[in-house]
Parts: sequence; C-alpha cells; structure tokens
Amino acid sequence: MNTIQPTPHTPKNLNEEEIKSLVSRNFIISMLARIFRLATRLFIPPIVLLFVSTEEYGLWSLCFVIIGYLGLGAFGISNVYVRYVAEYHARHEVDKINQLVSTGIIVVLTISLILLAVFYVFLPKLIVDIFKIAPHYHEMAFYLFYGTACIFMIEISLGGFLYMLNGMQRITETTLVSLVCISIETVLIVVFLLMGMGLYALMAALIIRYFLMVGSYIYLSYRLIPGLSIGLRHFRRSCLRLFYRFGAVVQFTGMLSMTMNSMDKLVCGTTLGTQAAGLVDLGSRFPVTAAQIPGAMNTVMMPAISYMHSQQRKHEIYQLYISGTRNMNLIMGFILGFLSTFSGVIVAGWLGTREEFAVVATIMTIVAFPQHLHILTGQGSAFFQGIEKPARTLTYSLGRLSLVTVFLLLLFHFEKHPTVVHVVATVALATVFGALNYFNYINRFLAVPNMEFIRRVLVPGFVPYLIGYLLTLLLSHWIEIALQNRWYAIGVVLVSGVIYSVVSGSVLYFLVLDVKERGQVRRKTLKVIVRLTSIGRKLTRR
Repeated sequence: MNTIQPTPHTPKNLNEEEIKSLVSRNFIISMLARIFRLATRLFIPPIVLLFVSTEEYGLWSLCFVIIGYLGLGAFGISNVYVRYVAEYHARHEVDKINQLVSTGIIVVLTISLILLAVFYVFLPKLIVDIFKIAPHYHEMAFYLFYGTACIFMIEISLGGFLYMLNGMQRITETTLVSLVCISIETVLIVVFLLMGMGLYALMAALIIRYFLMVGSYIYLSYRLIPGLSIGLRHFRRSCLRLFYRFGAVVQFTGMLSMTMNSMDKLVCGTTLGTQAAGLVDLGSRFPVTAAQIPGAMNTVMMPAISYMHSQQRKHEIYQLYISGTRNMNLIMGFILGFLSTFSGVIVAGWLGTREEFAVVATIMTIVAFPQHLHILTGQGSAFFQGIEKPARTLTYSLGRLSLVTVFLLLLFHFEKHPTVVHVVATVALATVFGALNYFNYINRFLAVPNMEFIRRVLVPGFVPYLIGYLLTLLLSHWIEIALQNRWYAIGVVLVSGVIYSVVSGSVLYFLVLDVKERGQVRRKTLKVIVRLTSIGRKLTRR
C-alpha cells in the first residue's frame, strides 16, 4: 500500500470544531444552491405549459420516473464512492481512491450498457401496454424516454468523479458547477421552446447540461486531487467486495426508496393516464423540491460521519446527528409550513387559475407534511451508512413499502373509481406512519427517549404549520379573491410570505431556539452581513 505522507496539498486531520464548521459551510452552500434550483425548477413548468398540453407534460414527468429506475443500477455504487473516499481521504490514501473510483466507473459503465440494450427492446411494450400512451404520442414518447435514458446513463457512469469530490467534502465546488449548468439549462429551455421544439426543448437542454456538468467534475477532480489516476490498470477485484458488502444494501434500499417516491406517479400514470401523472408531478413539485433545500444536510452528513467514524469519535457522531436532525427539522417546517397552508394561492399565482389546476393545490397540501418527515429520515440513514450499518436503513424502506402496498390495495378494494387525490393521500398516509416508525427505531438504537426526541426535535418543526394555518384564516377574504386572478394571487403570495416569515421566524427564534442556538444564529447572520457589505464596498469602488 502506498500511503502518502502529508504535504501542503494533503489535508490534515480535522478536529471537532473544524468538522462542524466544514459541515455547516457545506450545508449552507448546498442549501443556497437548492434554493436557486427550486427557483429554476418552478420557473420552468408555467413556461412549458404555454407551449405544450398537460398530457404532453405528463410524458416528460414519466421520463424521470423511468430513468430513475434505470439509475438504480448505480445507486448503491454512488454511496460507496462517498463513504470510502471519505475514509481514504482521512487517511491520505490516494492510491486506494484511484482503485475504488476506477473499479466503480468500469462496473457502472458495464451495467449501463446492458440496461440500455434491455430498455431498447422493451420500451415499445412499456409505452403501449404499461403506460397506455395515446397512439399519436408513441413516437415522441420513444424518443423522449430513450434519449433521456441514454444521456442519464452516461452521466451516472462518469458520476464517480462527482461522488469522489463529495466524499472529500468538496461540496462547495461541485455545487457551484451545478448552479452554472442549471442556469444554462434554464436559458436553453426557454430559447428552444421559442424555436418551436416543444418537449424536445427540455431533452436538448438536459443533454447539454449533463455534458457540461460531467466535463466540469472531471476537470475539478484532476485539479484538486494530486496523484489522481483513473483507468483500467487500477481495476481491483478487492474493491468489488466493498460495492457488494456496502453498496448492495444501499442499492436495495435505493430501489425501495425510488419505488416509494414514484409510486403515486406510477399508479396514476398506469391507471388514470399521463395527464394524471403530470398533475401529480406539478402538485408535488413545490414541496419535493423545497424539501431538498434543508435536505442538503443529508448530503453533507454522511461523509462527515464517515470521517469521524474512521477515527472512533462516537460521542461527536451522536451529537452531530441530534443537532443536525433538529436544525433540519426547523428549516423544513419553516419552508413547508407555508407551502402546505397557502397552496391554493401559490398554485394560482404559479400556474394560473384554470380549473384543472385546482387539484394541483390539493396535492401540494397533501404531499407537504409527509415529504417533511420523509426527508428528515435521511439523517438517520446518513448516520447508519456513515457507521457502516447500511442494512439498518431497510427498516424504513421495507416498512414504508409494506404500508403503501397495503393501503393502496385497500383503496382499490373499497373505492372502485379512485381519483388522483385518493392515490396521493393514500401514499402520503403510509409515508407518515413509515417515517414515525423509523424514528422510533433510530431512537432505540441511540438510546434516545422517544418523548425527548418528540419534544426536542420533532415538535419545534411543526410550529410553522400552525402559524400558517392561523394566517390563512386571518387572510381568507383576500385569498378567495386571489384564487380568481393570477396577478392578484402573486401579490397575496408575496405579502403573506413576508408576514409568515416574520411571524414564524420570530416565534422560532424567541420561543423555540435555546440561548446557544440564538447565539449561533446571530453570529452566522452577522457574518453574512459583513461579507455582503464587503462585497458591496468592492463593487462600489470599481
């Protein structure tokens, strides 16, 4: 083994405060990036719906359900990259990083080629018999499904470079790349739509974005990691055991998670048509994308826990898990509390006041709280993966799958003509019960009393929902008017958003946060103000 000695280019071991600072910085950067991504993802649908029908938009929604399942072949491998690169990086073992990533890329590329060949053969049957897409959309569906599948498989085959950088906690750099590429994609979508490309505009912009991202990650990897070498000569059978031992469990968990996350779209798409799938996608777009903002903590948590676990720092891991879950829950509640309670006026301002969009608001309200709990379980999963016990995450995935299956069977047994709302509500209810059961399991593993966890971690994040509900009662007259006029709705959203933010922020700061947490908020806020002031002065001097 070629264990390199620390050099000016080799990272030193980090103490507890340095790790917390790094996790905090990575979280803030990732969260800000996801806010930007939320803005772009929400900007696109109203524009697209000016050029295509809801049924056509449903085809694009199904594209991502399909490529999500194709990507499951590499899901576990991506987590192996992050988990073990973090460990090798902590021990300064660049040669092992070369072997791990080279082996992973070769394995994923092989799997991708096999999956694409199989997908090509069965795609016509999928279009005609499974999704029952209207005949005049068959050709479009084939090109969209297979085109996005090809580019996606190329992206995940070379995704080892991204996950390697994340494992080394270079999340700031990878996030900036993502921001630039998403910005370019958003502009290209508008340009291509104006050129009359229809849904193909979305696919073309996606292809360009993926190529730019992959190329940038490769460039950054070689620039930031001295001694990096990726190639066939670094392939090691011994690395396959890591993918099998750790990755196989995470792989299976990912398959279950993907199935659950797309269950409502799949059921609606196969039983109610592509338009129903499109409505579910629109209704869940706000809460799912918004929940990913605080969900950035899950991304930065696992490599940090892996780093500390490799150095046997158990107490610090425990404290990081508790504080991370509480902080993420507070931010999640602040965001989703508003979306859940003001969904009607948000949708009216976002998509318009057409009658078909009324169900989108209902779906948004139903999805928000279950999505809150679902993303919060990611803290426990990051903890188990970080301490090399990924099999324990199956408790949530299998439990949720069982509940969703049973609840859907009961729905279709008692309701002969289920609607989109029925399906979404059924999956949402199963998600809530599954998440609560998983929290109980994690608490028993960590010896955390459930009542203390509920009081200290869960309840504070639910306060904004109550505040949002009370505000909707106070503003009900203006909300009713706003539902009839899109521009008035936008104004109500902005005004109510400010009121909600001030009230919720004040309640959380003065009544929920403890003295230490309030001090941290003040310091971080002051730090941001100082930085912004400094940037403003530099721009003024120029």
